[in-house]
Amino acid sequence: MRNQIALVSALRLAGAVSIPHQGVNSRDWEQSSSATDACTTLNEAIQQNPQSGLVRGQMAQDCLSALPFQSDPASRFLTELRKYIQFQSTLEVLKAPPKSYTSSATDILGGLDRIGQTTYSGQYQFDLDINSLIGSANDGHFYAYMCSTNIFSFNRDTSYQMISVSVDGKAAPALYVSGDAAPVSPVTTINGQKAEDYLANAAGHISSQDPDARWNQLFPSLALLASGADRSAALGYFLSPGIWPGSNTTVLGFANGTTLSLDTFAKVPMRGVQTSAQGVFQEYCLPASKTTVSSKRAATRTYKNNKINKIKKPYEEEAIDVNGNGNGNGNGNDDDGGEENDEQQQATPSPSSPAQYPPTVVRDQYNQMNGFYLDDQTAVMFIPSFSAEGQPAGSSATFADVATKIVTDAIASGRKRLIIDVSANGGGDIIRAFDLFRLFFPAQVPYSATRFRRSDATDAMATAYGYLDVQDGALVYPLAWRGQVAPDQKTHFASVDDFLNSTSSALQFGTSVSALYANRDYAATSTVHDPIRGYGPVAASSSTSPPYSPDDILIVGDGACASTCTTFVNLMTNMGGVRTVAFGGRPATGPMQIMGGVRGAQSLDYATVYQYVDMSNALLAAAAQQNVRSFTDQQKANWQDAQPIATDAFPLRLYGGGVNFRNAYREGGDDETPLQFQYQAADCRLFYTYDNHRRPATTWRAAADAVWGGKGCVDGSTGQPGSRAYAAAHPSSSGGSGSGSGSGDDKKKKNGAAGRRHAHGALGAMMVPSAVAWLL
Repeated sequence: MRNQIALVSALRLAGAVSIPHQGVNSRDWEQSSSATDACTTLNEAIQQNPQSGLVRGQMAQDCLSALPFQSDPASRFLTELRKYIQFQSTLEVLKAPPKSYTSSATDILGGLDRIGQTTYSGQYQFDLDINSLIGSANDGHFYAYMCSTNIFSFNRDTSYQMISVSVDGKAAPALYVSGDAAPVSPVTTINGQKAEDYLANAAGHISSQDPDARWNQLFPSLALLASGADRSAALGYFLSPGIWPGSNTTVLGFANGTTLSLDTFAKVPMRGVQTSAQGVFQEYCLPASKTTVSSKRAATRTYKNNKINKIKKPYEEEAIDVNGNGNGNGNGNDDDGGEENDEQQQATPSPSSPAQYPPTVVRDQYNQMNGFYLDDQTAVMFIPSFSAEGQPAGSSATFADVATKIVTDAIASGRKRLIIDVSANGGGDIIRAFDLFRLFFPAQVPYSATRFRRSDATDAMATAYGYLDVQDGALVYPLAWRGQVAPDQKTHFASVDDFLNSTSSALQFGTSVSALYANRDYAATSTVHDPIRGYGPVAASSSTSPPYSPDDILIVGDGACASTCTTFVNLMTNMGGVRTVAFGGRPATGPMQIMGGVRGAQSLDYATVYQYVDMSNALLAAAAQQNVRSFTDQQKANWQDAQPIATDAFPLRLYGGGVNFRNAYREGGDDETPLQFQYQAADCRLFYTYDNHRRPATTWRAAADAVWGGKGCVDGSTGQPGSRAYAAAHPSSSGGSGSGSGSGDDKKKKNGAAGRRHAHGALGAMMVPSAVAWLL
C-alpha cells in the first residue's frame, strides 16, 4: 500500500522540465479527398500554414501512397542494392539463427528476390518492403534510406508521453501516460488491441537485436538526450517513430474506462513538396538532373610510390547503432528531405551537465564522459556515447583524460566502488572502448576477434590491397591484409589466401568467411590523439594493478548498448569479470541483456564501401601499369560484376545505407557464432520506477542497493546464461554462448501473464485524474 501511495504522489508531481506543445491544431487540415491528387492537397495545406512545418499525418501518408512506380529503374535499383548488401556479415546466420538468438529469422537475399518478383503500383510500397526487409535483421548497422520513406518524418502528439512503471523496481510494470490532465490509470489497450501486444509489434521495427532493449526504446529517455540525440529521438519510438505509425489517430484505453486520442503529424522537409504526386516522385526519387554520373565511375585516387593519397579514416571508428545516433528511428529524415550531407556537422559543446542529472564532479565538454559521486563510498561514470563525430582532433585523448580523472579523484576521495552507466549508448569511436578497458585492467590485452563474409567483391579487394605495405595496410583497414593482425596482437598474415582463409573448406552457416583477425593492430593505430594506453606512442598506466576490484564495479544500462558500447561491456564482463544491472524491458519477469543493440565489430556506410572499391580499382590500375597480373580473366569478370556503383549513380535516389561488415567473437568461446546471435544475461535486472524515469540518477542507487545492499533483483533475473554467476556454476558453458537462453525466454512468456496481472492488480485502482509532469 505504501508503494501505491508513493507512486500516486510521484505521478502528481510537476517537477520535471516542461516542453511546449507542438503548436499544431489537429483541426487545421482535413484529410485529403480521393477526388484530388493527394500531393496537391498536401501542398495546399502546407501553403496555408507554412511556418508550422507540420501537417496531419494522413495527408502526408496519402501523398506518399499516390507516388507512381517505374518498374525498370526499380529492377536495376535492386540489382545495385544487392551489391552493397553482399557486404553484410550476417546474411546466412540470419536465415537459421541459433536458439540463443532472441529475434526472428529472416532471409534477406531471398526477400530481395521476392520484392523483385512483386508487382507494385507505387514507389512507396516498394520502398516500405525494402525497409521492412532490412529492418527484420534487427541490426543497427544494417540500413538503407529509401527515397519515399525519407521525405517525411512521422510522430504522434507529444503533449502526452507514455512510460513503463513498476511500483518498486521488482514488480512487473504497467503503462502510464504523463501530460495534461491524463488519467492516472494504467494503459490497457491501444487502438483496441492489448497494449503490450501493440507495443511489442511496433517495437519490432527498432533495430536492436534484443526485444527488451526494443521495448525500452519505445519510451522517453533522458540518457539518450544526454548522448547528443535531439528531443524528437529522445521521446522514444512510440511518439517519434519516423515512419507512418499505421493510423492518423492512436486511441489509448485506460483501466478506468477512459480513453485518450493522440493525433499523428508529419514533419515537412524545408523545401516543401511539389504540387503533384508525379512532381514529388521526380524531385525526391529520381536522380538529380544536375548531376551527371556514370554507372562505373573512374577511380579518383592515385597510386604513387607505394602510397595511396588521401586515405580516409575508416568509418569503423564511428560505428554507431542507427537507433542511438541522434536519429532515433533510423529513417534518415532531415530538414532537406534526406539529402546526404558530405560535410561533417560540428558537435556543440554543452554548457552544463546532462539535463535532469545531478551536477557533475568532472565532465568533458560534450557530456560524453561524466563523473558523479553517489555517496561517500560510490562514484559514478556516466557514458551516454563513445562518439567522436564532429569533435576536434584530440577529443578522444580528452575523453581518456577525463575518465582517468574520474577514477583517480574518486579513489583519492575514499570512494571504493564505481558504477558505470551506459544507458542509451549507441556506440562511437572503438578506440575509446579499448583505451577505457585498459584504464580498469591495465595488464590485460583487450581481446578483439572478427571475421567478414567472403564474396567475389571482398576477395578481389583483399587481393588489390595486397599492393599496400604494412603501414598503409593498417590505415586503409580492414581488407588490407598486410596491416592486419591476429587476435593475439602478434601474428600477421603470410598471404592473401591466409587472410581469406582460402585453404580451409570449413564454412560458417553455409558460407565462406575470412580468417579470424583483430579489430585493429593496437600498436599501429594508437596515437596521441586517438590513444590506447600502452600502445604506440601512448604510455601505459603507471600501475598494472586494476584501480578497482571487479566486485566493486557495476555496469548499468537500458539494453540499448550497441556497437562500440558492446565492445566495451563485453571486455569488462567477459575479460574483467565485472557485473551488470539491466533496467526495464518487457513487462514480465526473467533475465534481460544489457548489450541489446548490435554487437557487430565494424559498421561501413555505403559511401565508405564505395571508397574502398574505388581504392581497389586504383591499386589494380597501378599494378596493370607495372605489368603486374593480379587477376585471372575469370576473377576480373567476377570483380566487374560484383563491385557496387556509387549511390548517386543509382537509377532511383538512395539517401544512404550501411552494413555490418565484420562480426565479433568472444575470447575462449564460440568463434563460429557471432556475438550478435549469442545471449548474455545481465547479472541482475530491475524495472524502472517513475522516479527512475524522471530522475535517471536514481537508477544508480537502485542498482547499488540491489547488488551491494542485498535488496535483490527481479524474480528469475539472476544466475542466467551469460551472467557471472552462471559462468561460475557452469565453467564449460563458454559464458555468453547462452545455450539456455531460449528456455529463459520461454520463462518470460510463462510468467508474463501473471506478472501483468500483478502489476494491474497493484496499480489498477489508481484512477485519480491528475496533471502529470512531462519527462522531457
